[in-house]
Amino acid sequence: MSLFLPLDYVAPELWELIGYHTISSEEAFLGPPATLCALLLSCRKLNHILSWKHNPALYAKIFARKFDIEAPKRRFSQEWLTTTRLTAELKKRFEALQRIKAKIFHPDDLWTAYLMFLEADGNNEAQLLSFANLRSYLVAFEIQQVTQYKLLTDTETDSLILWLMWFSNDRDYVRNLDSKTFINRRLLLHVLVAVGYRYPTLHAPDKHFSIPLESHEMLVPQPGSLCPPSVEIFHYNSQLRLASPILSSSAILNLCVQAEESHVEGTSRWRSHNDTPDGATLDDFQEFHFQNRIFTPLPYLSSKANDQDWNRLVSCHDVHAEINPPKRSVYRLGSLSGNWGGRIFNVDYGLYMNILAGKQSSSSACVMNNPLHWELKEHHCLFPDQPLALGLDEDGSFDTLHAFIPRDAQFNHTHDGLDVYNPKTGRTARYETYFPDDAVPYSKAALKKLQRRWISDATQGEIAEQTLESAPKWLRPNSWPLSTSDFDDDEYSDPASKVRDILITGKTSTRHARAWGDYSLYGRVRAWDGLVILFRFPTSPTQDGLGRHLFKGYIHDRNLVGRWRDTFTPKNMIGYEGGFVVAKTDSMHN
Repeated sequence: MSLFLPLDYVAPELWELIGYHTISSEEAFLGPPATLCALLLSCRKLNHILSWKHNPALYAKIFARKFDIEAPKRRFSQEWLTTTRLTAELKKRFEALQRIKAKIFHPDDLWTAYLMFLEADGNNEAQLLSFANLRSYLVAFEIQQVTQYKLLTDTETDSLILWLMWFSNDRDYVRNLDSKTFINRRLLLHVLVAVGYRYPTLHAPDKHFSIPLESHEMLVPQPGSLCPPSVEIFHYNSQLRLASPILSSSAILNLCVQAEESHVEGTSRWRSHNDTPDGATLDDFQEFHFQNRIFTPLPYLSSKANDQDWNRLVSCHDVHAEINPPKRSVYRLGSLSGNWGGRIFNVDYGLYMNILAGKQSSSSACVMNNPLHWELKEHHCLFPDQPLALGLDEDGSFDTLHAFIPRDAQFNHTHDGLDVYNPKTGRTARYETYFPDDAVPYSKAALKKLQRRWISDATQGEIAEQTLESAPKWLRPNSWPLSTSDFDDDEYSDPASKVRDILITGKTSTRHARAWGDYSLYGRVRAWDGLVILFRFPTSPTQDGLGRHLFKGYIHDRNLVGRWRDTFTPKNMIGYEGGFVVAKTDSMHN
């Protein structure tokens, strides 16, 4: 008697289970589900049972096995993650990965790879780096762009390439790049950082603090504040409009890691411990060259670290659009509190002015870097308190070169907060200092504000909850798309919903001030996109020679990166500027 059992007798559910297990081994993890082919070719009925058209549930499971799924679950509703959509995304990704592996260039593949990195928790980067060999693809793409004179001609493409370089970086890889690739990249990055004012740096010009703009307000381009283009792409089988990622930030991050991994002994003046009290010691140079490090994505990619970047792309592509429902976090409460260390990048002043005037080519730019150290505190104006008014210039426009802070404002630090007196209005604004490392990050007095409802005395004898519909948007509660995971006590309202404004204050630590200059800082965070704007000035009035500078940037993962500029050049002109990046020095580095 024959023991042969026809395939038709096996239940479809069992075939689905068998099909899934053919791709679930470690050996079959990388690349498309090729091991299913034998089953699909065995007979028509089995092909019907296991084909993606008739069994999207199987391919949705395969997607969750081969790619990371936690970030999509956080960022999208269930309607976005149906089995049909996951199956379509699976097909799209492996088509893109196979083209990348074959070094066939297609612009949509850059977006696919970039968004995979934003969702990466281990699986995505394995498919990109180990299966598709993305690093080799990027090198080949650079060579092609250079030979065809296409480099730096397409902002969207250039930005995606630079971000893919950044996400695929680890220190060993950068350190071991062949000399030709290393030098070519360094030359490219020097140009991008030196003349970064030619490329997108902000999601909206820094002349605007209150966004979204009213329908009648025009978006006026600002020199040195170019915005990235918005694009429509397909993601999980749906059309999605996104802002392109910021080009200048990725260039600065890549250049910083190159500088860190090609360190040279300092040749600037240094002092011994027994010399004059000012100037860098040998220890300071040792710290700068061998310890001062920013965070790189690898080897420990985490999609949660990229949630704010994702939310900016989704929410910050149209300055007139009202997001409904309100957009998610673009800035995490307490992110700036702590000690920061990194590098500031600049070109020789005379050379920079010649490039700006068109007398020399930007390809001649040689970017130098120096230490940058800050101790920052974050202060929140909590509803119902009134924030400090925005600083204005003499012509009535916002004082962007002073970080939107009134120039004659007087800061008074208390043990748990900050009082800022504005002589122009005669008002003192109260800000509560945020302590991110504490179980409860505010003082007891601040917690009472979070507990109570605001009772208005606008009309005598009438008790009513105050509304702010007539107030400027940036003054209204709930205007801050913030997040906090450090504050989960149900006894209090979510503090993010009551933050009306954020002020930042800071200084250079005593040790680093002696070595690299003694500065103080203050500034604000723009609610719409989480833009950090800091004004840095000499702590001592006798040290004006140190200069005053404006820093503008975003937090990417655990790095604050952006561009700085002088403040003596009028704001409607391109001034002397460069790049900067700092990372938390009181955190564990990779």
